[in-house]
Amino acid sequence: MKRKFMIVALIIFDQLIKHIIFLNFMENKKYFFDRRFGFVPYLNKDQLSIFNNEMNLNLSLFTLILINIASIIIIAYLYNYIKKREYTNSLFENAFIMLTAGVVCSFIDKITLGGSLDYILFFKHIHDLKDFYLYIGFILIIIYMITNLIHEKRSKGN
Repeated sequence: MKRKFMIVALIIFDQLIKHIIFLNFMENKKYFFDRRFGFVPYLNKDQLSIFNNEMNLNLSLFTLILINIASIIIIAYLYNYIKKREYTNSLFENAFIMLTAGVVCSFIDKITLGGSLDYILFFKHIHDLKDFYLYIGFILIIIYMITNLIHEKRSKGN
């Protein structure tokens, strides 16, 4: 129950921030802390995902929505599969909370905005909160995998 509540809370927080920005800050309102950090609202309808931005695949919005749906299903399946078969801890739980919230936010953005409302300038790229959910989720998964391997090696060594 806690996991579902956290996912919903993260999604609502992301969407609420975007709603406030969309209604109040889209008209040439940019704030820079220095050249690497700032607030730059931008409705991104071109580079809608890592597939288009980093891999230059130029996938359509419809295809990206299908990928979002498949990602949500895969994350749910992997969560249940791993939870039943392996040692899990708070790193695992938090990673899947962040990943699920990020993918669902991405899906909502594509459906409601036809893109992504990015607003956080961070080292020459503009991100939104859901991007940070995904980054944190991936980092936590990596840490979980490393600690799980260490845990397994210690168990076998004793």
